[in-house]
Amino acid sequence: MADSTQQLEANKNAVETTFEVMASHDFDALDDLMDEDMTFSDPLMEIEGLDDYKDLMRGRHSALPDTDHTFHKIVAEDDVVVVHFSYQGTHEGEYQGIEPTGNEVEGTAVMIDRFKDGKIVERTEEFDTLSWFQQLGVDPSEI
Repeated sequence: MADSTQQLEANKNAVETTFEVMASHDFDALDDLMDEDMTFSDPLMEIEGLDDYKDLMRGRHSALPDTDHTFHKIVAEDDVVVVHFSYQGTHEGEYQGIEPTGNEVEGTAVMIDRFKDGKIVERTEEFDTLSWFQQLGVDPSEI
């Protein structure tokens, strides 16, 4: 039982570390935490491969350089870690074809990570995309 509990804690710590890595913009440090063939999906896209995921994260942080995350709950079971968090940031750079608006965005999200051999192999993120677009002043039908 201790080994299982230790693995759950290690997985939770790895997820928390991914947020720290992204906040520091040291995206290459994700190599130690995520499998090179990992997949990512959110309501707007699907990505295959760690290199493409790192490019996405670089783009997000270029667009919203002051993004801050607050954890509300982190739960681990079997090979999955689920995080409920809030975020806030200022849209200062181009992102996914949306020119900088200077608008502040905030919201909550749920992220589900699946682990294999101690690394994240699948990351799914769910958030209110309509609210996100509205805060940016963008009509989602034009994207």
